[in-house]
Amino acid sequence: MLASDLNNPDYVGPTNPDSLLHVEFYTKAQHQPFDSEKEGSPIFKDRDYIKIYTPGNQLNVIDRLAIEDDKKRFPLHWARYKEMRGDAENVVGTPVAEWPILTRAQAETLRHMKFFTVEQIAGASDAAINDIGMKVGYSAADLQKKARHFLMAAKGAAEQERQAKELEKRDEQIAAMQKQLAELTAAVSSAPPKETLHVPKK
Repeated sequence: MLASDLNNPDYVGPTNPDSLLHVEFYTKAQHQPFDSEKEGSPIFKDRDYIKIYTPGNQLNVIDRLAIEDDKKRFPLHWARYKEMRGDAENVVGTPVAEWPILTRAQAETLRHMKFFTVEQIAGASDAAINDIGMKVGYSAADLQKKARHFLMAAKGAAEQERQAKELEKRDEQIAAMQKQLAELTAAVSSAPPKETLHVPKK
């Protein structure tokens, strides 16, 4: 059983059960469909997650969104994670880790240099981008060019998706109107004929 309250007297003793666990806070980028469609490029927001492993039990792994109780329960792990994450917090855009042309090592190198998103690379000044050099296997100019092309392609794909959704919505509206018209026509056709009033001739 895991200690859920460090002040619980049931867990007072020479060894805190939590100290036997392997705990890892990590960042997971979550796609934001609404913001992506609005901006015309893939938009992600970083979220804090936690993994808790129980030694000797490979089936007992907790992997979920981190909550405030996790930060209080594992303060040292949380502090270490926040220190490593640094300026990446609240950065909005397409994370370099989500850029297909980069390996994980290349993405981590860029993050270490404070380039957290593809947008930051695409819009960086010459002085800032030149610091990248060949550290990630691309020249600075080539990497920035690829970043701009990636965002332009993503924007084009987003525009096509938006248009497709509008066409789909229009088709649904037309189909609904046709259905209503067919139902109205059927109702009129099946209605009994009105009786004709015969007026006797004088």
